[in-house]
Amino acid sequence: MKFKIADIAKAAERKPVGYYQDVMAHGKVEGEYLVLSVDNFKKLRLKYRGESVMGLPPIMTQAKTLSKAMVDFAGSGFKKVSREVFDKRMNECNKCEFWRKDALAGMGRCMKCGCSGAKQWMPTQQCPIGRWGKEA
Repeated sequence: MKFKIADIAKAAERKPVGYYQDVMAHGKVEGEYLVLSVDNFKKLRLKYRGESVMGLPPIMTQAKTLSKAMVDFAGSGFKKVSREVFDKRMNECNKCEFWRKDALAGMGRCMKCGCSGAKQWMPTQQCPIGRWGKEA
């Protein structure tokens, strides 16, 4: 099976970190194409099938996380962190391999948890990989 390498690179923008390298490691480069055996294609398809199209957590996981975040935010009286705390959080996100700053019309999106730039304003929330914590 032949795939244009440029198409694989474009698809990798919507997939988990490491997708491009993984796909390329399973095939043989022939000019501008990657040739995959049927077996390797099936393995890769199976491996990445559980991911959503965007490479984000499954939609139900995102919905559960969002619901909990909103309940916690409401429970705080809809308090927001200071601009200084928000900027520090965003600085950490911008350095992270999972952060896509151009996603959601420039608002940004975490490919690990699916959050947008709005979560960084909520004192009740924390980064799923520990880059920043809650502000009690």
